[in-house]
Amino acid sequence: MSKKGVSSISGITAPTVGEKYIYNIVSWYPDTPQLERNLEKVTWELFKKRKNGTFTTTNIKKIGHSDFTFGEAAAGETYKLQAYLYEPEGGGLIITPKPAKVPKINKLELFYIDDSKGLLFSPLEKLRARAYCMNMLGKELIFTLWEDDAKGAGHNSKNLPVATLKAQVNKDGVAAVDFSLSTFMFKAAMGEKDSKLEFYVTVEYFKDKKHASNNVDVNNRYLAVPVNPPKKIEPAKPPVAKDSPAENKGTSKKEENGIWDAISKTGGELWDWAESVGSVIKDKMPAIQKPDGKSPAVVKAKPIDKKNSNAKGACGCNDAITEDELKEIFPDAKPENLRLVAETYTKYMEELEMNTCWNKAHLFAQARVEAGLTLNMKAGENFNYYYKGLSIFGAFQTAEGKEKAKLWGRPTVVPRLPGVSKETQIKIANYAYSPPAKKAIELENTEPNDGWDYRGRGLIQVTGKGFYKYCNQYTKKEGNDVIANPNLIGEKIELAVLASMIFFKWKGINKIANGTRDVKGKICPKVGADVTAGGKSNYDEKQKAFNEITSKVFKIDQCKLTKKTTPNQTEKPKKQSGKYDIDAAVNYIIANAKTKKPYGDCAKYVRLSINAGGITNIFGHAKEYYNTDKLVKYGFTKVGTDLDSIQLKKGDIAAFGSVKGHSYGHIAMWTGIQWVSDFKQKSFWVANQYSVEKKYAIYRWEK
Repeated sequence: MSKKGVSSISGITAPTVGEKYIYNIVSWYPDTPQLERNLEKVTWELFKKRKNGTFTTTNIKKIGHSDFTFGEAAAGETYKLQAYLYEPEGGGLIITPKPAKVPKINKLELFYIDDSKGLLFSPLEKLRARAYCMNMLGKELIFTLWEDDAKGAGHNSKNLPVATLKAQVNKDGVAAVDFSLSTFMFKAAMGEKDSKLEFYVTVEYFKDKKHASNNVDVNNRYLAVPVNPPKKIEPAKPPVAKDSPAENKGTSKKEENGIWDAISKTGGELWDWAESVGSVIKDKMPAIQKPDGKSPAVVKAKPIDKKNSNAKGACGCNDAITEDELKEIFPDAKPENLRLVAETYTKYMEELEMNTCWNKAHLFAQARVEAGLTLNMKAGENFNYYYKGLSIFGAFQTAEGKEKAKLWGRPTVVPRLPGVSKETQIKIANYAYSPPAKKAIELENTEPNDGWDYRGRGLIQVTGKGFYKYCNQYTKKEGNDVIANPNLIGEKIELAVLASMIFFKWKGINKIANGTRDVKGKICPKVGADVTAGGKSNYDEKQKAFNEITSKVFKIDQCKLTKKTTPNQTEKPKKQSGKYDIDAAVNYIIANAKTKKPYGDCAKYVRLSINAGGITNIFGHAKEYYNTDKLVKYGFTKVGTDLDSIQLKKGDIAAFGSVKGHSYGHIAMWTGIQWVSDFKQKSFWVANQYSVEKKYAIYRWEK
C-alpha cells in the first residue's frame, strides 16, 4: 500500500530560543487524495533525541498549527519535527535550537516560602524572588529588596534598600533568592501606622560586574536613630549598556525616586533589570516551608472513650460522641436514635476523616436545621413546591420551565391539602435533576427517573447518583446497596448519619470546616441550601445553630486546630498533605470523559479527576483556575503560558480564562496522549476564540 500524507516539510533548523518560528509543508505523497490535503488536519509533533540516540515524543502535538517557540532549556538539544495526517511515519526535520544572542531578564515573580505565588506577606516569613531569563546560564544576578515609603507616613527617607542577595541563573533560565522580611517587624515596632507596608524587589544584571558581597543587610535604622542624621547623598546612576534590554525598558521605581546603586559598586554597565511589588501585612500568618525529602508518616489516633478521658477541658478531636452531647443539639429526639447516631459517628469518624471538634460542630449544625430538634431524617426530598419557589432550579428558569412551574407547582405559598400530588412531584424532580437539565450533569444523573430516585435524603439531604455511587463503597460494607435501594438512606438513621459524613468527605467539607466559623459562606453552599417551599434559604439559621449550640457542645475554642477567624474572614486554601497520584487522576478522566463535546462541564470533570488523585478541597469555574492560579495554592507549579515552549508531562493541566463567547473559560488535563476535559479533545484549542486571545496557563504537579 502506497504512502499517503505529508512527504516533506521545511523551516529553520537552528532556531533561536525564545523566538517563534513557523514551519511549512513542502510536498504531499502523490497518492494523498486532494480533498485530504487539508493543512488544518495536519498534526505537527515534536520528538527529542535522548542519550541512547533514539527520538521519543515530547508530547507536544499541534493540529493545524505549525508555529513553535523553543525555551531556554532546549538550547543545544536535538529535536525532530514531524508532520502527518494519520500517524508518525519517521523522517522529519532535525532541529537544534541555539541560545538567544542577547541576554535578557524576562520577568521577576514573588513567591511564599512554600513556592505558591505571593503578593501579601507576613513580616514573620521569608519572601522568595524568582527571575526568569534568556541566554544567561551561569550569569550572576543582583536581587534587592526595597522599602516603598514614598506614599506612606511617618518616615523622612524614601525607598531605602533593605537587603541585597546574589544568585546564578540555572539551566532552566531561573535564578532565585530568599529574603527575610524581619525588617518590617521593626517598622511595626517603631509605630508605623499603615496596615500595609509596601515594598518592591529589583533584579539586575551588570555586564562584566564584580560585586564585593554575597549578602549585605544595609538597613539598621530601626535599631538606632542618629541625633543628627547626615544628609543623604545619592550615588551616581550606573551606566546602561548600549543596545541592551535595560536601555529599552525605561526607568525602574528606584530610578524614578533618585536611588541608584545604593548597595555596592557594579564595576560595569547595567545590562538588564526587572522588578515586582508586594506588601507586608502586620497580622498575616506566615506560610509554612515545605519539608525536604519524604513527608513523615502520620499514625492516626484511635477514638478515645470520652467517659475515661481525664483531660478536663482538653481538645476532644478524637473523643467518641456521646448521647448527652447530641441531646443538647436534638432535645426532642428519641433516646434510641441518639444512641445510633453517636455509635455510627464514632465508628466511622476516623476512616472518613471527620474526627475533629470542628467537623462535629459543622455537621451537626447542618443536621439540627435540616432534621429538626426531633432528629427527624427525611425519607425523601419533598417537591410540594410553591410554583415561584421552583425558580431555584435552573431548569425552571427558562421560558418552558416557568410554564411547567405554573402547571405543576402549588398556586399558594401556604401549603394546602392535598398539595402537589406524588405523581407531579416526580415530574418536578425529574425535570429539575434529570437530563436534559444542566443540574443533572453536576449530580451525574443519566437516566430519566434519576432525579426522583436519587433525590435528597437523610440528615442533610444528600442528592444525586454521583454521590450515591461514592457512598455505596462504604454502605455496602454493612450490606446496604444504596444504588439498588436509595430509600435506605431515608429509612435507617445509622445510614443517614453515615451518608452525611461521607458527603462531607466527598465534597472536601471535612477539610474546609477545620478552623472556619463561616458557616454561611464556606459550608452551606457546598452542602446546598434546604430551601423551603416558599423559596427561603436557611443559611442564617444554620449559622446561628453553629454559633450558639454546636460550637459550644464540641468546645471548638479549646480545639488544637482553632485559629483566630471571623465569619467574614477570607482564608487561604490549605495545601494538601501527602502525595498527589497523577496516574489516578489521569485514569479517572480517561475513564469518565465522553468521546464528543457534550455539555461544557469541563471544570467538574477535571476537579473530580484531581479529587481522584488525592486533592479534595478544590472547587470553582474553569476561569478561576486561570485568574487566581488556584492550582498553585494546592501544590502545583505554574510551568508557563506558552504551549510551544513547554514539554508536556502526563497530568499537566491547562486552564483558560474567560474569552468572548466563553465566559466561564475552559480547563483540561494532558493524559500523555491527548487533552481531555469533559470530553476527549481533538486538539488543545476547543474553540477558535481561545487560540485568538490565548489567555491560558499550564500547571504541573512536580512533587
